[in-house]
Amino acid sequence: MKKNSFLMKGAVALIAAVLVIGASATANAGPLTLRVGAYLSTTADAHKLANDGGPSLGLQYALPGVPSLFNGEGWTTNLTADFVYHGANMDKSFQYVPVSLDQVFLFEEDGALTPYAGFSLIAGTYKSDVMGQSQPWVTRFGAGLIFGAKLNTKMYAELRYDWLAKGNDQGTPSMLRGALGYAF
Repeated sequence: MKKNSFLMKGAVALIAAVLVIGASATANAGPLTLRVGAYLSTTADAHKLANDGGPSLGLQYALPGVPSLFNGEGWTTNLTADFVYHGANMDKSFQYVPVSLDQVFLFEEDGALTPYAGFSLIAGTYKSDVMGQSQPWVTRFGAGLIFGAKLNTKMYAELRYDWLAKGNDQGTPSMLRGALGYAF
């Protein structure tokens, strides 16, 4: 139980620090974004491995000099790393660290929102004790789809779907992840 309490205290401290830094920042958002969200298992295999869902916390960094795969000025590239955790008790936990290279296209502003859509290449490392026996840390590669909207110059709301290649392990976490991001 100590480990779970430590993670929660760390998450609260990180969120508080970002809010303080963000409140004192200028109107222009920087390249670093704090992401706070949750995941939802979408297949029976993922449900056995990761249970129903849980919280996530992560960072996203804008990579302005990376060329896009498609033509157009609306494409941006980001590097995203999240930590997804589920553990009602310490003998049955799920941990997932997806690191992705994202390319998203910003559409024209629609009122107060600027919608975007894109794709990602993912290296997902995970372990699970939910299935009754321990699944050790394993890394799988995959891809994902991204849909979201910029709420203002610093905040966005986003949905991602992750697909990872199957291996000989007990399961593969295919999941829908939602996040709110705050750039500072």
